[in-house]
Amino acid sequence: MSDEEKFKASMDIIKTSLEAVKGGLSAVKSFLDLANSGVSVAMVNAIPGLGIAIGCAEMIVRSVDLVVSLVRSSDMRKSKQAAKTVLGGKKGTSLKDEATLKLTTGTDDEKAAAAEYLTAKGLQYVNDKRTRRALLKMTVAMAKIAGDATTLGGVSAPVGIGLKVGAVVLDLGATVFRKFKQWARDKVAADEQTTGKQGFLGKIFNTDKSSTKKLSEYNRMLDNVFDMIIAAAPAAATPTAPETAKMKKVEGYVVAMGFSMVAMKREADQDTTGENLRAKMIEAMQKRE
Repeated sequence: MSDEEKFKASMDIIKTSLEAVKGGLSAVKSFLDLANSGVSVAMVNAIPGLGIAIGCAEMIVRSVDLVVSLVRSSDMRKSKQAAKTVLGGKKGTSLKDEATLKLTTGTDDEKAAAAEYLTAKGLQYVNDKRTRRALLKMTVAMAKIAGDATTLGGVSAPVGIGLKVGAVVLDLGATVFRKFKQWARDKVAADEQTTGKQGFLGKIFNTDKSSTKKLSEYNRMLDNVFDMIIAAAPAAATPTAPETAKMKKVEGYVVAMGFSMVAMKREADQDTTGENLRAKMIEAMQKRE
């Protein structure tokens, strides 16, 4: 496992353990309440205390996600700008349409630069989405911690419950809206394909982000990265400095996907056809939290 995979696995174990303990205490408390038995102050306080611990673990994970996404977005922005310079573009302007055209009409150098530009642009967008998701999750975690802290501090339970419910509603609301937005994009894309018309939703939702087009773009980015890996493969047992630099550059793209070279080797060893590797890398790009 890569260092990032080890960290996430460790934090998952910690959070799951805390949640299991909290769930057990809550079950015992409910049983004692139903049996009309007295519940100790220690048990009442332990439950929101564990909630705070879980919230803190969540904050750690989301803080790391935030920093990592910001760094990777910055790296992809630099790669995008370098490719844009090769294509004759200017800083602050988009070359998406021109780069897409160059993929089929340009010289070999222009095709390579255009593919790299679009890949870097796409991965920058992916990491910007991850940044916003991490900020949302941090906000939710802080609200839950505040709710438990309010209860633990002796303030009336309704205040703490209100804070926690508000956090849950915010989290669920964002999830529902994302699913609705994707459903609307896919519906507009399907209507365009069958009837040739957009309809009302077509004026609001961008079909360039439909599930089919997203998957197509993910595969295009993967094809580009695989081509870069082949081009960077060392000719001898000891790679030259330029070959090492090329491979380091490729690694930056793989990491920006949310994957790693260690994971690539692991998946490639398990399935020489490459189908599982491609599926896992696409899954990594789709992952936002």
